[in-house]
Amino acid sequence: MRENKTLRQKWTCTVFCFTLNYVFFLFFRIDANVQDAELNVEAAHNEIIRYFQNITSNRWLMIKIFAVLIFFFLFFVIFMA
Repeated sequence: MRENKTLRQKWTCTVFCFTLNYVFFLFFRIDANVQDAELNVEAAHNEIIRYFQNITSNRWLMIKIFAVLIFFFLFFVIFMA
């Protein structure tokens, strides 16, 4: 009977150790996935900021060109007419 109890305790400890190892494995895997996702989000954020700055600079260039065109159009209409 004592031998059976000791065997059951060893089996319980073995199952517990396997379960604990699996939980630690899952924890580190989830942690690695979260870190990968964080890096991807930061990279995407940087790309969006760079794209926004590019669009903003192009927008100001277009506004300046149209302002010059409107100025010359009004100048020629008012003074040449």
